[in-house]
Amino acid sequence: MSMRCDGASHSQRSVSPVPIIWFMIGRLGVLLGVLLLAGLPLGAQTGTCTEYEGITCQGWVTDTAGILENRELVESAAGQFVTATGHEIAVVVVDSTGGVDHSEFAAGLGNTWGVGSPEDNDGIVLLLAVSDRFTQIETGPGAELDTSILDQVRELGNGFFAEGQFDTGLIAILSGLQGAYPRAGGADPATHNGFAGGGVGETDSSSDDDGGGSLAPWLIGGVAVLVGGGIMAGKLSDRRKQEQSVLKGRERVVDSELARLDPAGHEIVIPDELFLPNPSDGPTVPTSRALAELSALGLDSEALRALWRFGVVEVGDRTTIDKYQEMPLEMRVSDEQELLEG
Repeated sequence: MSMRCDGASHSQRSVSPVPIIWFMIGRLGVLLGVLLLAGLPLGAQTGTCTEYEGITCQGWVTDTAGILENRELVESAAGQFVTATGHEIAVVVVDSTGGVDHSEFAAGLGNTWGVGSPEDNDGIVLLLAVSDRFTQIETGPGAELDTSILDQVRELGNGFFAEGQFDTGLIAILSGLQGAYPRAGGADPATHNGFAGGGVGETDSSSDDDGGGSLAPWLIGGVAVLVGGGIMAGKLSDRRKQEQSVLKGRERVVDSELARLDPAGHEIVIPDELFLPNPSDGPTVPTSRALAELSALGLDSEALRALWRFGVVEVGDRTTIDKYQEMPLEMRVSDEQELLEG
C-alpha cells in the first residue's frame, strides 16, 4: 500500500509541543530510561520481512552496521514505544545509504517491510546512517508530527552519538518520540512478530536534506539526562536560553569565590569516600514513579532506593561529610591539612 509522507518529518498538521525535561543528575550522566529498561522483559524476535537493499529486519531494531553494544536494550525501548503509542516502528542502523537520499531510503524500508497498520498508514522508521552522520525519522500519514517536533527529537541523540554511545542515543530519540504521541497502550514492551503490513508512504522528490537530521553539529559532553518514556520535544530553544542564563549567573558567583582561593577551583576533588556504595540489589519502580521522586527527593523512599541502586543518585554518609566540611576549602585544596593538625 502506497501513501504520501513528505520526507523525514514534513507534515501538514501542527502538534502543540510539550516542554522537554532535562536533568543534571549523577556524575556519570546516565540515561534513566536505559536503567529502567534493563528490568523490562525483552520481546521475541520471530518476525520476518522482505529484503530491502540487502537488509532484512531483525525485529523492531536492525543493526547492519554492527555498532550497538546492547541491541536487546534498544529492542526493548522500541517495543515499549509500540505498546505505548500503538504505532509500529523500525529502528535501522546502517553504515551508509550509499548515496541514496536518506528520506527515500527510510521510506523504502518502511514500505518494503510493511511497517505500520495497512488501515492507518502509521508506520515509523528511525534510520541512523553512521558514516553519513545522518539520522532520519520517516512517518506515514497516520503518524504525522510537526517538522519542528521531529527535528528536536532527532537532536536528542546527537550528544550521545558524538561520544559513540549509539545505544543510548537511539533510546533517547525513542523516548522523546514516544512523548510526542498520545499514550495508547500498557506497560510491557510489545513483542515483535513481524510488521503489520502497512508502510510509511512515498517520499516527496522536492524534499531536500534540510528536512533531515544531519548529525554534523554533534554536541560534545552530553551530561544532560533525558528521563523516562513520556516526554517530548518542544519549546526547547526558550528553555535552553533560560537555563543558560541561570547557569551563567551561578558561574559568575562561583568564579568570584574561587578567585579568592589558591590553588584554582578546578583542583577541588570530592572524595569518593563521602558516598555510600550503591546497593547490589533493591526495588525496581516504574518510570513515572522514578521521575516523580526526582522532582521531589525524599517523598518516595522505595523509588529513591531504586534510583540509588542504578546509580542515578548518590547517597552520602552524613558523619563523613560533616567531618569533611570542618576543613576550610582553601586549605583542603592546597594540601595544608598537616598545618592545621600539627
